[in-house]
Order: sequence, then structure tokens, then C-alpha cells
Amino acid sequence: MSEMNTNKIPGDSRPRHNIVLIGFMGTGKSSVAQYLHDTCHMEVADMDEIIAARENMSIPEIFSLKGETYFRTLETNLLRELQQKNNLIISCGGGAVLQEENIKIMKQNSYVILLTAQPDTIFERVGRDENRPVLNGRRSPEGIRELLEERRSYYEAAADITIETDKKNLSQIAVEIVQKLGQSRWLDTINPVIFIGNAKKFSDLMMTYRCAIREIRTKLEVLDDEFSSKYNRNPISFIKTRIKKPMSIYQKLLHLGYEFTEENIVGQLNDVAGVRVICPFIDDIYTVAHLLTQQDDLKVIRIKDYIKTPKPNGYRSYHMIVEIPVFFSKGKTPVRAEIQIRTIGMDFWASLEHQLRYKKNLDKIEGYETISNELQKCSRNITETDNHMQAIKDMIGDFYDI
Repeated sequence: MSEMNTNKIPGDSRPRHNIVLIGFMGTGKSSVAQYLHDTCHMEVADMDEIIAARENMSIPEIFSLKGETYFRTLETNLLRELQQKNNLIISCGGGAVLQEENIKIMKQNSYVILLTAQPDTIFERVGRDENRPVLNGRRSPEGIRELLEERRSYYEAAADITIETDKKNLSQIAVEIVQKLGQSRWLDTINPVIFIGNAKKFSDLMMTYRCAIREIRTKLEVLDDEFSSKYNRNPISFIKTRIKKPMSIYQKLLHLGYEFTEENIVGQLNDVAGVRVICPFIDDIYTVAHLLTQQDDLKVIRIKDYIKTPKPNGYRSYHMIVEIPVFFSKGKTPVRAEIQIRTIGMDFWASLEHQLRYKKNLDKIEGYETISNELQKCSRNITETDNHMQAIKDMIGDFYDI
């Protein structure tokens, strides 16, 4: 199958947030989806796997017991469901494009990438797989060629980008996909060779950040255990951690005017590793922060107190940029991380505000100012509750002495 439709991408201004992989069985959709997940950290939705799990039977059993029409209806409904989400790699079954409605759904929020392979290649990969009911009666290169010809027009009508997968490894296929997506606004001006070609090096760097998070988390858990033992209460309710996704790191460096390199990640970004500490009371925040600063192997780089001086949108939290040594087999490596300390109420507001503002593109809808004012009002109400709970605690008396 010859390459076509690649001219659709550069002039397409529609915002689309997912990748849909289509193509005949055996062209590598599932494997490529998983490889892109590992390198780009996008979530994968394998439609055949999801359908089989929900129906509690294999795809051949669905075809045999309920018929192909039933299966195709499930495909359409699932596609519609998945397109309501963002940041997905959707791997479709080979016949998903046979329904015109499916193609329309795919293009609502996704770039559609067609993976192709020669009939001989497909036969080598899946020709003897009994779990491919569509091949029944056509288990030969010629039979596959005939079926490909029947579906060619459907595939070509759906595809924004076409990638041939014969005699290519997963890395080569992924690089080609990102190169062609790189012509679109979806990836801005990302250098795909750097992004995917250095995946192993990037993964090793992320390992150091994960280790730094474990070091910080251990310190916090030790302090919490000590207070639990001595004073019969915990200044920490729970701890959350996260590592920035590669695309987020790239976009932040781009925004700051730096190239996507290991040196710039380490030297210019302080929040690749993040630790969020949730406390019951406001004074617990300052207690935990003070005790962290007393650790002789933890260096405080910067502090921002958004509790005493909230952000204009109502956001409140205590932020610390710290540097902590991580010991590896070849020596010690200093790693920076961001620690956010807040009350349960502050975390509740921040989490919901983030969902509303970023997941729903709040700043682009009519009435944004009114909604923003309402969110600020919610923040003030939660602040009042935090202060009230702190006052009640103070009335009862300190639970412990520092």
C-alpha cells in the first residue's frame, strides 16, 4: 500500500489530543502502541483487549456466539467513549474502519495513523494465529492480499499518516510516526530523534528522580512515625509522589527557551520529581517544613509560601525546592525535587480546580471570569474552615511540643 494523505497534517488546525493506530492485523498496532507508551508515557487503549475483557470472552468467541455485527457495534460505542479522553494511544482492530461512523469518531479528537505491511509479512506474523477469525478461509498470502484490497479504500480514507512497517524495528517505526506528527501542532517543534532515540538515556535519568523521591518519602515517613510514637498523632495524613511525563518536560523546556537535553533537564528544571505532603492542620505544614530543613543532607534551594501569600486564583500551598544526595554504585548524585505541603482542604481545592481549569479548557469558555470568581470564593471558604479547625485544635491544646 503506498503512502498518502500525509499532506493533511501541516494545514490541519483542529485541536486533536489522541493517536489512533489503524491497519490490517499483523501490521504492529499493539506493539507500536506499547512502544509509544514506554517512550512518550501516553496511556494505551487496545480496543480488542478492552472489548474482550468487558464481554468476558475472546474476540473469536464474540464473532462465533454473537456475530460480527454485534462486535462492530461494540467497537463504535467504545471508540465514542475513548474519544472523550485525552492523551491516549488507541489501537484499533483491523476492521474498525469498515464503519464510516467510526472514521468520523476517530477524527474528532485524534490523529489517525495507518500502519501497513506486505501480505507475506502479515502472513508470517499472524497467518497461523487461530485467534484471527477474519482470516478463516484466507490463511495464505494471497487470501490476505485479497482482504487487504477489499479494505484499502477504507484505510486510506481514514488515514492522516501512513507508515510502512516491513523490515523496521519498533524504534524506527516510532521515530517515523513522531517525525510526521512533528509537522503538526500536536508536537510543536519537537526533535523526534532526540526524544525517542535517547529513550534509554532518558529512562536512566528518570530513575535518579524516582530514587530521590524515595529518599524524601523515607525522611517524611520516619518523622511521621516518630510523632505517632511519641505524641500519639500524625502530622502527615498522606504522601503523594509523581514524575513529570516526558512531553511535559519537553514543553516546559521549550517554554523556557531550552533544548530537550539531559543537561537542561537537570540544570534548568527543579520540579521533575514532585512530592506532595498532606497535613491535617495548618501548623503541621510549618512543623513538617521546619523538620525537613533540619536534615543535614537536605539542602533547601528555594521556598515559596502560598499560604501566607496565595496566588491570585486562590491557590494555597507551601512549596520547597530541595536538593538531596542519592547514593549509587558509582558515587553520590545530587538531585533536585519540589515538595508541596498543604492541608487536606487545600489539596481538595487544588485538585478540583486543576481538573476544571485544565481538563475542560476553562479559560476558553464563555463566563470564564464568573467561574474563576466562584473558584476563588470556594478557596476562601476552605481557608476559613482550615483556620477554624486550627483554632479548635489550639483551644483543645497542643497535642505535642516541638
